[in-house]
Amino acid sequence: REAVEGNAAAELDAAIGAAEEAAVPSHELWMARQARERIALEQAKREAARGAASDALQQALARAEVERVPALIEDAEEAGVDAEELREARAELVALEEQAALARKEAARQALRAAIAGESIGALQEASDAARALGMVAVDAIGEGEPLLAEAAVRVEELEAAAEAAEAAEA
Repeated sequence: REAVEGNAAAELDAAIGAAEEAAVPSHELWMARQARERIALEQAKREAARGAASDALQQALARAEVERVPALIEDAEEAGVDAEELREARAELVALEEQAALARKEAARQALRAAIAGESIGALQEASDAARALGMVAVDAIGEGEPLLAEAAVRVEELEAAAEAAEAAEA
């Protein structure tokens, strides 16, 4: 009875074995076996949930689904996934976030290059604003920052001057 109430599978198995040897009444043995089956089912459910949470987390990490991973880490933790696996997933998430940030900055640089090569002041301003939104800054007095932002600002001035000159020539 103590093993049934304690929900302990190994203890219950031992208690059932001892009860069989001691010729405990069949109804009590039946109840103990039923309890053991319930424990086994619960363990199987927990293990399946743990495995599914771990699999979902690993798949999201493999696909670099940065936006899904934090919630999947929480789900995996609640499902009882191993602490080491969770630590590794968190570290991999940090690396994926850094890679994504670098990719966004490189895309912003490409947009700046394209806008600088073009003739649209609006496109230059839009590309510059997008780069600044990512935390990029123009080169400062000590040479730190994004040279393309400075180049874009110069190009805006050139295009504005050209537009003013064209207007003056028409007038």
